[in-house]
Amino acid sequence: MKLKEVRSAADMILNASNTEVAIVSLLVYVSVLGGVSILIKSSVFLLVFTAIYIVAIIVLIFGRIHEKKFSLARDRILIFLRTKFIRVGYERLRRHFNDPSYTDTFIKKLLKKYPKELKSCIMKGGAPGITLAPDELQKLKAPKKQ
Repeated sequence: MKLKEVRSAADMILNASNTEVAIVSLLVYVSVLGGVSILIKSSVFLLVFTAIYIVAIIVLIFGRIHEKKFSLARDRILIFLRTKFIRVGYERLRRHFNDPSYTDTFIKKLLKKYPKELKSCIMKGGAPGITLAPDELQKLKAPKKQ
């Protein structure tokens, strides 16, 4: 298997919806459980295996929801910065999006998570702000191909 194929498979999994992940994992679970139950006739093992599966799915879904929240915030902020301002303070972001979950801590985590798109800055008066990273600024300034 080539590296490009592995990347496309990983992208497919990352871009799948929670429902798709749950359905595929259920199919895998049933297959594995069927194979294991033939080898091991212990009902305690099957119950433990089922409990581990359920916990793993719950963790996966909550992790994906958490990841989607960051991804959505990044996209919203990028659009806002590209269309209205090149940089903006944390307070203005909270007011514009009317979202109290955009705490300073959340925004700092967002900046760490997406350093190629967003970076921190200091606004006039010393307030913390967010701006486009140099790569994003280059994309904005580059002439559009027609």
